[in-house]
Amino acid sequence: MIYGVWTSVAETIFEAVDAEVGTQTTTARLAPYVNEAVNINGDGGNFIIEWPVTLSEFWYAFDVFATTWDGAATAGNLFYLLGGAFKEPIMAVNNTASGIPTLYLFDGSSFGSSIATSGVSIPNDTRIRLDIHVKMHDTLGVIEVYKDQELMMSFSGDTNLMSHITGVGAARHFNPRSASTYTYAHSGMILADEDTRGMILHEAVATAAGATSSWTGSYTGIAETGIDDTDIISSNAANQVGTFVMEDVHADLAYYEPVAVVLTARAQRGSGPQTIQGVARIGSTDYTQALEGTIINLTYSGHCVVFDESPATTDPWTLSEIAAAEFGLKSIA
Repeated sequence: MIYGVWTSVAETIFEAVDAEVGTQTTTARLAPYVNEAVNINGDGGNFIIEWPVTLSEFWYAFDVFATTWDGAATAGNLFYLLGGAFKEPIMAVNNTASGIPTLYLFDGSSFGSSIATSGVSIPNDTRIRLDIHVKMHDTLGVIEVYKDQELMMSFSGDTNLMSHITGVGAARHFNPRSASTYTYAHSGMILADEDTRGMILHEAVATAAGATSSWTGSYTGIAETGIDDTDIISSNAANQVGTFVMEDVHADLAYYEPVAVVLTARAQRGSGPQTIQGVARIGSTDYTQALEGTIINLTYSGHCVVFDESPATTDPWTLSEIAAAEFGLKSIA
């Protein structure tokens, strides 16, 4: 099952600490078939993806591009996995000064010594795909980190050094380098309970209004990259539906089998409707699906709706069915 996908700064919580967190659209720096990445310039900048569920075993995948994997004077963090009510670090992948990724576990006060290392440095100006398999357990735990589908480093044993943490509920991505000239772009994030190594995230945006347009605003308000909270669509009454015609799936993926359709939104609530549902319009019927996990806040935050099968047939999606469908949102009181 897919629990969520992310590739835009609009879907994350970002913290710019002596650095800039923004949008990257240079194709060579992006995961295949996505339009944007979360870009971090300089040490200290980072962003958090809050997962809609807390998981004790999972796969988490993403692409990351770096102008400089090595050559810095000091090592730095590439990403953390976080758990607990206060999003405490559980494990980290650290990039050494020579560009060699290493793996650490947090014991409640520090990361201590590395528990695994890749032994292989990554060339500069390179985008890599990471797939991380984690099973949290006191004795039978597993951490496997794959680079471009090949096992890069692994650890087995006690993967949960803090007894009050029962699972992972967020990921924090960093730029591990110490100057604004070093760019790291993270994209194509996938969270699942199954092996992600054969999965590809295809990002599609709205290209036209659909058959139902009860929401205020144009499709162009949700078709941009980055963040623009002035150009939006909105609903001021419950049960309003807005659907949209979406970009076609790329021809390169014609022989792939769809695993899920995931709708992502950056949303906030006010005094009117308090939440949203995703809509898949197939034929002349609007099928709805609840949000994964998180509620709509009073300030903007990212959200996912997952259709893991066609709601019209309850069978796996087909590419032709996705191409003919419209997708959108329904406001809920």
